[in-house]
Amino acid sequence: GILATSAVIFAVQAMNTSAAQQQRQVAVAIAMESMEGINARVAATDPVTGASYLVRGRHGTAVSAAWAAYGAVPGIADSYPYADPSATASSTPDLPITSTVNRNGAVYTVTLLIGQCFQPLAGGTCAKAPGYASTPPSTTPAGSAEPMMRVVTVVEWTAGDACSTVSPCQYWTVSLVDGTPDLEWRN
Repeated sequence: GILATSAVIFAVQAMNTSAAQQQRQVAVAIAMESMEGINARVAATDPVTGASYLVRGRHGTAVSAAWAAYGAVPGIADSYPYADPSATASSTPDLPITSTVNRNGAVYTVTLLIGQCFQPLAGGTCAKAPGYASTPPSTTPAGSAEPMMRVVTVVEWTAGDACSTVSPCQYWTVSLVDGTPDLEWRN
């Protein structure tokens, strides 16, 4: 009796652990798909708006709200929220800030955050420009840094025993994207 009860408890715990691991693996795959979608796009600057094509249609209010919700995710505090200056509240972003994905019966919420930071020319952490705590400088600090975009994908889900609507499970990934145009080769 006691051995059989112990075996059942162990089997149930193993199944729960296996399900949680499977959900995390799916979240990792979703985050990677999101990053691959970023890498497949042109990150150059739109000459009309002066903003990267990656942020086209992203309204400042929606970007700021998403940014505030994920302030504890690494990289967010070192970056400025990046929005399309020509977007309105009714604009439809090319890359949605938040979307949902349904895989294997579980719903995952994907939040795509795009920010600006400055990579020191000598190397180091891409961060906010010195002296500009809340808004980026209108021009790149001369000779000291290269402007970059920090892309953060946050995937959350609530399926399983370890994840709840109050405290969802979360996986995030961060990447830097260079928005400068490619060199043109002349023959």
